[in-house]
Amino acid sequence: MRCGKPWKQSRLKRFRPMDERKKLYSLYHLNLAFSAIPVSERSKVIERCYIPLINLARDTGCPVSIEASGWTLQQIANIAPDVISDIRALIADGLCEFIGSGYIQSIGPLMPERANIANQRIGMQVYQQLLGLKPEIALINEQALSSGLIPIYRDAGYKAIILDWANVYSANQDWDAAWAHYPQRALDPMDDDFPVIWCDAITFQKFQRHAHGEIEADEFEDFVDARLENTPGGFLAIYGSDAEIFDYRPGRYGTEADIQADGEWTRLQDLYTRLAARDDFHMTTPSDILKTADLPGAWNRLALQSASAPVVVKKQPKYNIIRWALTGRDDLALNTACWRLFDDLDNNTSATDEDWRRLLELWSSDYRTHIDDERWSEISDTVAASPASPTLPSAQHEFHTKNDAFIVEQDDRYLTFRGPANCIALNLRRGCAIQAMAPSPDDRWWVGTIAHGFFEDIAWGADFYTGHLTCEIPGQPKVTDLARVAPTLDFTQDHEAIARVAVSVPTGLGDIRKTLLIYANRPRIEIEYQLDWVEPVLGSLRMAHVTLNPELFDQGELSYACHNGGNHLEEFALGNRDIDLGAPVSTLITCASGVGLTGGVLEIGNQDRRIRLESPRSDAAMIGLVTSKKVGPHRFLRASLSAREHDDTSREGRVAPLGNRPLAYRFAIELLTNGAG
Repeated sequence: MRCGKPWKQSRLKRFRPMDERKKLYSLYHLNLAFSAIPVSERSKVIERCYIPLINLARDTGCPVSIEASGWTLQQIANIAPDVISDIRALIADGLCEFIGSGYIQSIGPLMPERANIANQRIGMQVYQQLLGLKPEIALINEQALSSGLIPIYRDAGYKAIILDWANVYSANQDWDAAWAHYPQRALDPMDDDFPVIWCDAITFQKFQRHAHGEIEADEFEDFVDARLENTPGGFLAIYGSDAEIFDYRPGRYGTEADIQADGEWTRLQDLYTRLAARDDFHMTTPSDILKTADLPGAWNRLALQSASAPVVVKKQPKYNIIRWALTGRDDLALNTACWRLFDDLDNNTSATDEDWRRLLELWSSDYRTHIDDERWSEISDTVAASPASPTLPSAQHEFHTKNDAFIVEQDDRYLTFRGPANCIALNLRRGCAIQAMAPSPDDRWWVGTIAHGFFEDIAWGADFYTGHLTCEIPGQPKVTDLARVAPTLDFTQDHEAIARVAVSVPTGLGDIRKTLLIYANRPRIEIEYQLDWVEPVLGSLRMAHVTLNPELFDQGELSYACHNGGNHLEEFALGNRDIDLGAPVSTLITCASGVGLTGGVLEIGNQDRRIRLESPRSDAAMIGLVTSKKVGPHRFLRASLSAREHDDTSREGRVAPLGNRPLAYRFAIELLTNGAG
């Protein structure tokens, strides 16, 4: 325990040269779409949070950074136009740098490229209209960044992005930890780089704890000193999160700290005054960080994403991309509705910016977490009016009993099809799971079933199927379609030779209706699921498990590739690392990560053989998962799709399913040679 603080005096300003000082910046995220803030509370948020933030900069003389979506700025302008004027004045006086983010706060890796471009373009228009400027630095929405988004920010006019260090570093612990205190260069899929400035989740949480009275200024200051130790010329973001949690509580958590009687903004003003008095600190803004010289530790060219973390996010592992894709009240149905509306809008040559705004607002990330009942009801009405599900391929052909394209064999266990370029065996005792699939009878199977006993490790003593469905709900028996079936079979007679197999599997939740379309002249199978049960379930729902032959894919440069919100295919080398994107984080969080598949395709394999898993976004906007594990002398390699996961945003029995349900789940598996196709 300290007796007094005379030692602190040595850190007061003594006119130390500027280049010897370490830089501190703070960033406040303004969000009137905050999921847990009712519309009726927005004026209170402005009064208790936004105006005191402006006063903090004025009263202390310390510059702050303010970020807001164009939509939030418009709401502020409608409710309290003087606040917009005050922000403009603060910028003009050098006490604020405005940071951009787009028209709405959205999850870019889950959206099509053109929607992401529209989000940034319209956001820039609003910034120019209300603030008289176009920001040069962007905060990544929810810190969810794929490498494919970087060109979109660059083309929008930004010169740098702000991203959380902690989550990126957790997936790249071979990096030098000191790099957290210097600007770096993030690589995009074309190997071009783009400046990145770090914020820091641990530091901003410490900052929040001080404001909420949980730790004192001494402890926070000591933490900052420790964070910046041995980082000459380095910087630290002392804050980089929500403005709406000081002197106000959104009511999202039952364990939120009580509001401090002495005023949390007052505590923060005192903290800023204290830090500004230090002779070794310089209170500044992100643009000043970009002026960092070519110091040791600065400006490294870094691939932020990896096979185990294809989309970087914020804070703890529970904040992964699944949070906005498959959980919440009904994220999957909501995202699917957005994709259907996007398809209509993208094909409409007379679409206006107002049309794009309406779609972008529906893609807001806040609708997908702790949304209140009133706003969810409004969404339900919008979704109910969205376009219907596209016509499935089985309805686009005329089928007959006659067959001229396949050699078909059936016994008690297998149903086998041999076409000119496709050979598939289906397991009739396991719901028509794919036993083996190859491009010709002379080739070894590429995808299929790894039989029980193949792996010597008892932990892997199971059958690993392909093309099946699994549903796991806590406290209930696992539901699958791996049951004995009696198929119906027919064939097309048009230009595309296809066999159709239809089965039905009764389960404790309801029937699973499954249709398989097998192509004769290319190695392709399409599978359609219709679920006769109430959705969404409170658990995980996964399908399209594609298990690769470990004896065929044990060698070569294994990788997977997909699109995550951008134009370019993002490829992730698997190497010898073990990854499992679908692994649970905890008993509450059922999935660790995933890929957005915004191009509708996930490819996996080596340089000679690739398996393409297709999943149309407008049928059901499912997420891609990849597993690669070394098991003895072999490697277990699998891709799959998820339609539902569970986390702290999941709701049970609160609302009826969205109006675009039931969804039709459809995917295709195709074998490619040398990346062709």
